[in-house]
Amino acid sequence: MWFDTGSKTLPAGIDAELAKRIERDDRTDHTWLNVDTGAVVVVACDGGWRTASTSQYKAFYRAPGAVDIIDVTFALTGRLEFPFDPDQGGSNTYTSAQRAIGDRVTEALDARQVWK
Repeated sequence: MWFDTGSKTLPAGIDAELAKRIERDDRTDHTWLNVDTGAVVVVACDGGWRTASTSQYKAFYRAPGAVDIIDVTFALTGRLEFPFDPDQGGSNTYTSAQRAIGDRVTEALDARQVWK
């Protein structure tokens, strides 16, 4: 069973793996946990609000006991990325993209939200 933890705290080792694959300018991460298996899905920002025109959110999966993470954005959402809105300023560049990918991941995983 998947839970939307609402947490921005990443499980051990995931931040280092993300840094190998994406630009970690902003830490606006979001974590889902499968309590039966220990698998984790993390939505992370590739870029940041200062570089909104080239930034997006992506989803990554880490299997139980694994070190590596896998980009599962398309598998979970049907889209390759969730781009920022460069016409907005500050955190408004990413809030709608963050909400959109979060909703799609929660729906795809049929996750329960434990933080609301």
